[in-house]
Amino acid sequence: MSVENTKPSPVRKVTVEIIPAPARDPLADAARVLTSATRAKDIAYEARIAEAQKSLQPVVEDSKRILRDVESLWAARGESIDKLSRLDLGALRVRGVPVDLLNRVSRLVSDLLATVSSARYDLQSTPGRVANLGRHPGLGGSVVDDLEMRNFGNVDWEPGAMHEREPTQIRAVVARHSKVTDAIREMLATLEYVVSEIETRLKNAPPADGVTFVSIERPDDFRPQPMQKADSEFNPLNY
Repeated sequence: MSVENTKPSPVRKVTVEIIPAPARDPLADAARVLTSATRAKDIAYEARIAEAQKSLQPVVEDSKRILRDVESLWAARGESIDKLSRLDLGALRVRGVPVDLLNRVSRLVSDLLATVSSARYDLQSTPGRVANLGRHPGLGGSVVDDLEMRNFGNVDWEPGAMHEREPTQIRAVVARHSKVTDAIREMLATLEYVVSEIETRLKNAPPADGVTFVSIERPDDFRPQPMQKADSEFNPLNY
């Protein structure tokens, strides 16, 4: 005869506590999403900056080379040009030098000084402009983007109309000065021709007390050379 187990089974009591979730902050969620998107956009923009800087390295090297050539010319001729800029043109006019010759000297010296100054400023600033490509504060709290696409039309180094603003302007500035040393040499040759005309007039003029004339030096490499075919119509008197 079997005996049934009548002992009651143990009962476990479980207490469940419901903790309400913190209130959702839609603004905080949006800020996280937007911040994440901005970070991704900044990384892409930084990659564009690095690519633009890399593509401009040959332009930077060109600017340095041209600047060295300009400084070499100035080292050889700058002192003479500076002396000519301080000539007493009135005293030379008294000695019988025609006004048109004196005006040519004045204009040529002024053009030489302006050309050298402009080339120095633009070429010296080129490496810094490339290194500082990016976004910069503008007027009224605006932001200036150097890589903003602008319609420049077709340019020599890249077809199409839309180009990055600052890289395109940097290339244009250096390209504008690509022949500056040739222009300086041509102005120097013309200046030497005009000065030699004045020297001839002074030799034939009666002496005048208190008048001093400063002659420009003429190294062989700056003497007027036979013009190339493309410059066959060049005439110093027409400058």
